[in-house]
Amino acid sequence: MTYSRKTYIIALVYTRIHHLILPLLMSPSLPAVDLANSTTVATSLNRPATAPHPEDPGKPVALLVSHGMGQQVPFATLEDVVKLLQQPTGTDLTGPAPVVTHVRFLDPDSKRETWLARAEVELTDARSQQKRTVHVYENYWAPLTEGNISLSEVVRFMASAGWRGVRSRLLKGSTFQRWLFGKTREFTIPRKTVWGLFAALALVLALVAINTLLTLVVGANLLSFSSFSKMPARLVDRLTMDLVWLLLPAVVAGLFLLWSEKIVENLSKLDRKVVRKVSGISKEKARAGADWRADKLVHWAVWGLLGVAGGFLVGMAGIMAWDYFTSAHTLAPKAPDPSPVLSYIWQLEQNNAWLRALPDWLTKPHWAVLLRMAFIGGVWGLTVGISLYLRGFLVQYMGDVAIYLDAYKVDKFHKVREEVKRQASQMACALYGARAATSPDPAVELPFAYDRLVLVGHSLGSVVTYDALNATLHLDESMDRPLQADVRTGGLITFGSPLDKTAYLFHTQSDDTSVRPPLMASVQPLLRSWRVRNYVKWINIYSKNDVVSGGLDFYDAPAGTQVPGYQPVENRIDADARTPLAAHVQYWKNEALATAIRERIFATRAASPVDQARETAPPVDEGPVEMFEQDVQQQPAEASLPLR
Repeated sequence: MTYSRKTYIIALVYTRIHHLILPLLMSPSLPAVDLANSTTVATSLNRPATAPHPEDPGKPVALLVSHGMGQQVPFATLEDVVKLLQQPTGTDLTGPAPVVTHVRFLDPDSKRETWLARAEVELTDARSQQKRTVHVYENYWAPLTEGNISLSEVVRFMASAGWRGVRSRLLKGSTFQRWLFGKTREFTIPRKTVWGLFAALALVLALVAINTLLTLVVGANLLSFSSFSKMPARLVDRLTMDLVWLLLPAVVAGLFLLWSEKIVENLSKLDRKVVRKVSGISKEKARAGADWRADKLVHWAVWGLLGVAGGFLVGMAGIMAWDYFTSAHTLAPKAPDPSPVLSYIWQLEQNNAWLRALPDWLTKPHWAVLLRMAFIGGVWGLTVGISLYLRGFLVQYMGDVAIYLDAYKVDKFHKVREEVKRQASQMACALYGARAATSPDPAVELPFAYDRLVLVGHSLGSVVTYDALNATLHLDESMDRPLQADVRTGGLITFGSPLDKTAYLFHTQSDDTSVRPPLMASVQPLLRSWRVRNYVKWINIYSKNDVVSGGLDFYDAPAGTQVPGYQPVENRIDADARTPLAAHVQYWKNEALATAIRERIFATRAASPVDQARETAPPVDEGPVEMFEQDVQQQPAEASLPLR
């Protein structure tokens, strides 16, 4: 992606203002941020480089982070990662203040450039006391998708994805075929995925039905410039009571969800005191047991309430549709128009003397009529407000998902989707091609600026990161590995990732004999190259309370066919992301993510796969030595993609 000079000036001014204001807002215990001048780094995909064996521990480590879906603020993701790394973990020491700057990556051959914001952090390993400087970069892609999708297109995507997933499960059974490492392999579809797609489909249809009814009722009355009594009172009251039964469980579930983290904390404290007094165990054991019990209690309570609210949403959508389409919408002249709500209020007045003794000025119009109008207006106003909020949420968050993943057919999102991929891959290529020196002679070997690069992606950003790494690895292979990208990739860390779900959804778009899956896998070295999976350590962090993420099971060859040195995806559960639904954004402050990033920063590079293969017996279906040696030679030649 090409940035204008105006964009960089604005970004630089924003950074300087941020630098001046931030120390005033930060706690005195936190180190301030230092601001350095912008720098220029040479980067090239074609120039020869000094081999990165062995890795130079004195060089900095590059960390490229991609944010998730929704509205994102510039540099917010970069700041979150810096704060996460600066937190002491175990006996790790917090380093000096981070340094922020902008870096101009310039290709000396093509004269094309890429500007990236950078934060420099110094970390110390707890075990070896080794120090490493980490350069944190942010892949900020949110503006590319902003305003490019409507609510109807989001709903269409969600409905079609849910329907394809459910239909595939009903027609093709509990397994599906996926092309991995030269063969078609069979995977079992998790029940959780199918039920999740079914629930999403039901909820989307229910929301569509309810919003359609809201439009028909509210729109008709607004256009006729009349009150709600313009429609038959019985119909208005029936629909209003339907909305009350819809809103009550939704509001209760929403409030309980909002307060769930505080409820867990208070329940844990109470349980901890009781357990210690009764059993006399240590404070640590009492806390661990109390936290576990409170988590379980609130977990089931929240999901139970959300399930009830979802059931009421679907059920009341059908009941409202029945009431609306089976009731009379007009009355005959001078026909009675009784109101069930008004009749109930009058009945209360007859049974309570103090209501009958209200002042006379409340009788014209009667206070019961005003109360009914306020009640109806409040219920319908709250419903419209919640509907508008959900509309904004769906467009902002699910809109990004729809734009990036809805590739079933040619659509208007193709250009935006390719631009997001292009920006991410070009940023990755700029970092992989960055050099620690310059030379006018294109034949001179220049050392890489980074011997280790770690890529991190959250939520939909994990899909963007996965695609960017695959594009970089594939380009490097097609050019006979001048970047040695596989060797230098210190790790791929995904968290809150929907990659397993996207793999299954893409499967539903083709049959088992289609050529699409092999073609798609042919440009994904992480799915076809044993050599790449020997070097690239993939850590996936998820939470059982996060409906978006899950363990990644569809990206590994079966255990009996894996070659020596192969590193399968390591799925880790973040126990601290414990609030249902909100767990999706809680990873950023938890120890699981900080530990994974630190591990890959200080990890030892894997040995050569050929050396490992020669020392180990071959797997069941492949010859590892020959396969490793031919891994790159069998790849198709491809023109290089210049930096922009």
